[in-house]
Amino acid sequence: MSGPVIGAEGLSLSEVRTGKNAPVRDMLCRVFVVVIPAAILLLFLLPDARNGLKALANRLFAASESVNAYAYAYFDVPAGQSITPAVILLSVIAFSASGILLIRRSPLMILGCSTLIAGVQAYFGLSLPGWLNILLFSALGLLLMRGNVPASFWGSSAGVILLSAAVIISSYPGVDPWIETRSEALRDRLTRSVFLPESNSDGNTDDPVETRHVNSRTLLSGEDPSQTDREYRLITKDQEQISLPDWVGDVTSFFPAAAAGAVLITSGYLLLRVDRRRRKAASKRLMFDSANRSEAICAMFRHIADWLESFGYGCGNLPYRDWAENLLPVLPEAYVNRFCGCVPLFEAALYSDKPSGGEQWKQVKDLLDETEALLYQRADFGKRLRLKYWECLYQ
Repeated sequence: MSGPVIGAEGLSLSEVRTGKNAPVRDMLCRVFVVVIPAAILLLFLLPDARNGLKALANRLFAASESVNAYAYAYFDVPAGQSITPAVILLSVIAFSASGILLIRRSPLMILGCSTLIAGVQAYFGLSLPGWLNILLFSALGLLLMRGNVPASFWGSSAGVILLSAAVIISSYPGVDPWIETRSEALRDRLTRSVFLPESNSDGNTDDPVETRHVNSRTLLSGEDPSQTDREYRLITKDQEQISLPDWVGDVTSFFPAAAAGAVLITSGYLLLRVDRRRRKAASKRLMFDSANRSEAICAMFRHIADWLESFGYGCGNLPYRDWAENLLPVLPEAYVNRFCGCVPLFEAALYSDKPSGGEQWKQVKDLLDETEALLYQRADFGKRLRLKYWECLYQ
């Protein structure tokens, strides 16, 4: 593998060492952190901005009412109120928040931003265009990617995103008012034809239902039955509207919310766990170019052993010098010889007080590059995904 080693923050090793970009990034992040609360204060303190924000909220309410059976209490705003100051301040807030996401790439912040975007659309019953939602959430997902991602990955990711957008837009184009109007009219006609009884020519139903009066006996009337003015009609079991118990509605409303919460918690946990693994793998790769060559050789050789173990070629707790018998049937003999030649270098770096030199480091580094190239070519698509995003061996 050639190319710069990527650190935990997505920088090359030279940038991590010199830290030439760290002060600029920290300064920009501090500026954005100060700008966001300042813009929020101006948004609520300036009368024009505050009224413009209310006017924007009224527009949002009107858009929601136009497609949903919602009713909102509108804000009182002056006639002809301009929304320009509010739009400018909201744009500044959005730009600053995007800058913080790009700089920090915190999984919690990215997950919170995704949840906020989806929650606002779900709460108001509105949705951005399908292609815009796909690009927006894809960009947030790509922010979680750290490390030296090859160009082929970006190309394949862009292809998958465009294909998903095309399928969603073609299969789910959204609500067409013309189709919706005619669909509602057809549904009303079918409902009337199914549930309304057919009438004969004289206005009576084919199966008339007898109307009866309530008869009761009281102490005043004695044995003689007295007829009240209340009337009732006999209905059959098929005509009776049976209502479900109250707990059925509670259960049916609880399970979707519980399932959605479980999905969010599980996905967040997996994202945090993968990010923790990638950070740990990136910190290990920083040791490959350590000034202490013995430490670098130990880190690289253990990484080689992790690759072999991942493919099932390792021998567990056996000494590395005994791995040759297990490697010869599955790997080229030349590679196995180079592996056996690097075992003494690893043992000397681990146990000897004499520091290792650059030649020994170069020999182990070449074996590491050959191991990654050889085994990665043998892996199928699923194994490559696991190497990249779960085992975090391939950077």
